[in-house]
Amino acid sequence: QAVTNLIREPGFSGWLAVQDKVTSQLEIPCPTDDNITLQASVARFRKNQRLLILRDVTDIQNLDRMRRDFVANVSHELRTPLTVLIGYLEMLHGQTDSANAEVIARMYNQALKINALLEDLLELARLQNTNFSIKDEVVDIPAMMAQLKEQAEEYDQGAHKLNFKIQTGLKISGVELDLRSAFQNLITNAIKYTPAGGKITVKWSQIGDHPVWDYNTPNKGFGNVIMVEGDDGIIIIDTASAPDHAAVASGAFRKITTKPVKAIIYTHHHADHIRGADVFANPADVASGKVKIIAADNFMRELDDENQATAPIMGLRAMYMYGQLLDPQVEGRDYHISCCGYRLAGGGSGYIAPNTFITDSEEVTIAGIRMQIFQTGGESASHLAVYLPDQKILFTGDEIQGPNYPNLHSLRGTKPRDAQKWIDALDRMRGYEVDYLVPSHGQPVTGKAASQQLLTLYRDVIQFTHDQAIRYINKGYTPDELANTISLPSYLDADPWTREMYGTVKHNVREYYVQYISWWNGDPAELDPLPRLEKARRYIKLMGGREAVFAAAEESFFDQDYQWASELSTLLIRVDLNDTAARQLKAGALRAIGYATANTNWRGFYLSSALELEGKIDPQKIVQQLTSSSFRPERLSSMQLLNVLRFYVDAESIQDDRLKIAYQIVDSGEQFTLEIRNSSLEIHRSILADVDATLSLNRSTLNKLFSGQTDYADAIASGEIKITGSKLALLNYASAFDRSPPKPFLTVR
Repeated sequence: QAVTNLIREPGFSGWLAVQDKVTSQLEIPCPTDDNITLQASVARFRKNQRLLILRDVTDIQNLDRMRRDFVANVSHELRTPLTVLIGYLEMLHGQTDSANAEVIARMYNQALKINALLEDLLELARLQNTNFSIKDEVVDIPAMMAQLKEQAEEYDQGAHKLNFKIQTGLKISGVELDLRSAFQNLITNAIKYTPAGGKITVKWSQIGDHPVWDYNTPNKGFGNVIMVEGDDGIIIIDTASAPDHAAVASGAFRKITTKPVKAIIYTHHHADHIRGADVFANPADVASGKVKIIAADNFMRELDDENQATAPIMGLRAMYMYGQLLDPQVEGRDYHISCCGYRLAGGGSGYIAPNTFITDSEEVTIAGIRMQIFQTGGESASHLAVYLPDQKILFTGDEIQGPNYPNLHSLRGTKPRDAQKWIDALDRMRGYEVDYLVPSHGQPVTGKAASQQLLTLYRDVIQFTHDQAIRYINKGYTPDELANTISLPSYLDADPWTREMYGTVKHNVREYYVQYISWWNGDPAELDPLPRLEKARRYIKLMGGREAVFAAAEESFFDQDYQWASELSTLLIRVDLNDTAARQLKAGALRAIGYATANTNWRGFYLSSALELEGKIDPQKIVQQLTSSSFRPERLSSMQLLNVLRFYVDAESIQDDRLKIAYQIVDSGEQFTLEIRNSSLEIHRSILADVDATLSLNRSTLNKLFSGQTDYADAIASGEIKITGSKLALLNYASAFDRSPPKPFLTVR
């Protein structure tokens, strides 16, 4: 019987027919067991006779698959932390003014050696596959994507809507195995972690021929980092939320160019745009003017008002909202915040204060790149946009707040966002000729028509939300009624730009009521309501006592009425914070709501609050950790530091005492008088004639006082602070500030 009748694998007959001319091997599935792989080869036996040899290579193939997986894991897991490390060391390497220059140089060289060893390891793994060329080659990505699409559809089994947008003919130079492994991992993870029924888009396209690179969420961080390459240097637009994330972007950029950083542009003052700056610039170079850091002229005031004044509670709420406290192996695994990325923190804060400020609009040329930088003031009052007229590229910052419906009000806490100014900002951008629109969150948009369409759509959806809220406010609707009345119509549904994955109509329209009318809904019964605790006690008594309320809450939970169950159990927790059963019940209800919630901000609050109820997170410790990791006094001006004290004046303690304490910053020559009267702190930029006492100290000592490395008593005892004047006044001054630890529980209260 002909062997081709026994082995009917496609391609086998053709392979067998040419074996007299060319000897090769062929891997085929076993005809009787698809789980076994056979390797076929042909050997000469006698004249006009051939011996067909079939060998079971299943184990070898499994080992090869393990090797390929290992290569992929090394590429994606080991390279990232090493890139972060090299990025930091590159920044520090060669700083002649560093006392540790020699140590840094050694560390940098060792890191390069480790990187070389890693590359050798990867090359060795590739050499084990004899069919693989280790040299870069032209890789046909569209053809590869066609294969990956078939594999993805087979793996997905119809669970998601898979959309592949592949630009034909777009090939690149690279190592095919690495590229295939990377793309396959990304697609597989998207399928694995996207909820059933969701849409997954895989896009492969070239965005222009200009020297502009947009690194989307480097290091799975928060926010994009953008590089514009000029003749003799580079310009960085936004720096991500932490140095670790910025370092990954820097490492990638340094593979493209070694030109020095000439300027950094902060599109606005939010933390996810400014805290990676010291990766790209040395603070000394910024201080000398060698590197420009450009921001709006109201940047510092907005930073103080929003980021500094309420930093402790806003930081905590941000951790809840962005899911940063969730178990990274369970609920927090690949937790993607719709607009922005994955992880906020990473190496503290690398913020450097700006040294160049833009008023209204200015045209500047840096490294040969002509730029129009103009104030927009929509999403935040300090907002800038950047337009490159020669390339027709518009950098929108957060005026386009990512591929989602915008947060017209942020639940983490923020000053009111002026809808009309946001609309005006987008209308101003519509006046530019734009070929490429590059937001600071999400992906760029290509083409004049697409850019104009997005700018128009975004301003329209903001205006719709705002104007309809005003319409119903004038009809007498209250905040809750607004939230339950207004929704986006189908003609404003544009996936993904108006999907409520980040902002929601419900929480946005409530904020407009507060902005335009009041926190109060107009009913005098709610003008001065009973305290929360007293109201809860009376409700529980009226409903038949604790057991009756708990039974009703439990019944609602099992009836899947989770919202009512959470509201009833809240009453019980309010009167007894240690009511474990009520806390567990509310945690379960919030978790059930969170699991069913697509909006990432709401989901973060639901799931994080469940952990708080279960005692698995401690808000007080979180605030302390945030302060110690992110508060960098040396990056703030002396005025900014002293201004923080305003929000710690203990009115119950100081009452109507009057004090004037002078600060003489010896090394910087700065002088301040802190005047306390009527339990308010006023700061004068000079030493007044009638001060009660004067503190003379260096700026480094002031930094240590604010970071907690020392206190006033120890600094005076060690001679770091010299005092003149009344010691009694200093004692009264020391007692004027509230140093009690905060108890910022959001849910157990």
